[in-house]
Amino acid sequence: WGPAGGSQLAVPICMVVCCWLLAILVVFQSAFNEAIKRDVDERTTSPEDFAIQVSGLPRQCDESAVRDFFCANAIAGQDNTEVVKAVIGWDLHWYDQRNAALKQAHDNPDDFLADEQAQRELEELETELGGRNLECAGTAIVSFRFHADQQACLRRWEGWSQRWYNREPNGICGFLFPCCCGGDELPLFAATEDLPGLHITVKSTQHPSDINWREVGIPRLQKWQRKVLTIVLICLAVGFSYALIGILSVYGRDYAAELASGVSGGQESSLTSFLSYAPSILITAINFVLTIICRLCGQY
Repeated sequence: WGPAGGSQLAVPICMVVCCWLLAILVVFQSAFNEAIKRDVDERTTSPEDFAIQVSGLPRQCDESAVRDFFCANAIAGQDNTEVVKAVIGWDLHWYDQRNAALKQAHDNPDDFLADEQAQRELEELETELGGRNLECAGTAIVSFRFHADQQACLRRWEGWSQRWYNREPNGICGFLFPCCCGGDELPLFAATEDLPGLHITVKSTQHPSDINWREVGIPRLQKWQRKVLTIVLICLAVGFSYALIGILSVYGRDYAAELASGVSGGQESSLTSFLSYAPSILITAINFVLTIICRLCGQY
């Protein structure tokens, strides 16, 4: 570091050790936070202690169908579980898209009046918004009367074999070999008798006020595409910064050696100061770029 560059190997070694130590401490801090969360949850009572989040529901279903299903299937061997309420997550993402297009059409009426096809599209859009009810986004919150029922439901429905193989847990053997040694197959959800049964997933939920309901209706594929795009752009930005910092560091060391040997006249110049501060400036700039990437691409 500095105008002459690093001259001792201890500096980069300490930096690498500190980076790895920070990564390990982040994992321990995360586990510590989870332990605190569990301890606080055991000592306090909140709405999420009685509720679960259900995913994978069909778009054509209502709250009564979800409530009746969990009354009969939430707990094994019990078909009268008391469910206080089931709240459907409606597909507001679809509504926002159509409403934004309709607002744009009303803000620029001249563009649509001059085109007959655009007029027909506008009429279809108004009819679609006016005559179509909101559909289920595939997610619902189910609240039980008793905390014990919520815990029993999670023990039956939440886990590895339940999520990927739709089977109840069956000890260590069922965890290692769920296909052949898993428990009984879990019921499939069907909103009506005419619709095929669907595999649903259940997990403990957050407080309803902490859920971004407008993003519930976004398809999972679109979320994964955004996630992959964000990761790729971050890797490219970080890789580019590492390569540029490496080039500047190598050039800075060579230039410092020329100064020391007197090849370049032995006098420091503005280039020396630039090569000294360029890595720090580049790191600051790349942090700003990463923030912009995460904000634009990682919306959901």
